Order: sequence, then C-alpha cells, then structure tokens
Amino acid sequence: PNYAMGRGLMDIARNEYIYQFKELAADLQGHSAPHFIDPLSWNVIGRNVFFLVIEGFLYLGVALVVEYMRILRLRRSVSDSSVSLTPVNEDEDVAAERMRDVDKSDCSVRLLGLSKIYKKGGKPFTAVKNL
Repeated sequence: PNYAMGRGLMDIARNEYIYQFKELAADLQGHSAPHFIDPLSWNVIGRNVFFLVIEGFLYLGVALVVEYMRILRLRRSVSDSSVSLTPVNEDEDVAAERMRDVDKSDCSVRLLGLSKIYKKGGKPFTAVKNL
C-alpha cells in the first residue's frame, strides 16, 4: 500500500509536469494547447487507487479472521477449565471462618467466592479457592 500511494503521488506530479512542458512548448511553437490527462484516470493513479481499495478490504478480512480465531481460542480455554470451586474436605475452622465472613454486614467492601487458578503445563493449579 505504501508503494502504491507513493507511486500514485509521483504519477500525479509527472502528469502535471508533462502537461506544463507540452503547454509551454505549444505556446512557443504557436500550436494549440495539449490535451490534459485526468489525474484519476486508470493510467495515472486509477489502478493504484483500485488496488489500494482491494488490499484494504482483503487485509481487513484477514485481521477480522485472526481476531475471531483468538476470541474462539480464549472462550474455549475459559470454558474448558473443569476445576471444581466447591470446597472439598474443608477443615471445620476454615468453614467456621468462611461462615463468619459471609454473615458480616458492616463491611464496606466484601469479596466472596474469590478464586485464582493458574495453568501449569496445561494442568490447572488452584492457588486460592473460595476465599
């Protein structure tokens, strides 16, 4: 895309300089003014603009497909974590402390059921469970 834009700008400038040169030569020789070529015509920058638009849509499609695949992979990794967050074989003192924290109502901020799970070599490792 950068080369097409640079080439298009050079072609516009070249088209203008050629027209000015031919106009000056026609004035000196007494001929009529030359035909001016539209800068947006296919032979000047039309083909570059056309391919820039095609490439833009193509790369947009590629970017959307890549992002969609990343979202699917993220969803799959989140839904595949089959780690049970319910306490198993919890000590009595831990259960009593948990119930005491749940029953508190005078706290400004409370976090209930907080868990942190790391994936260690593809195997989930629970660092904090239902804090």
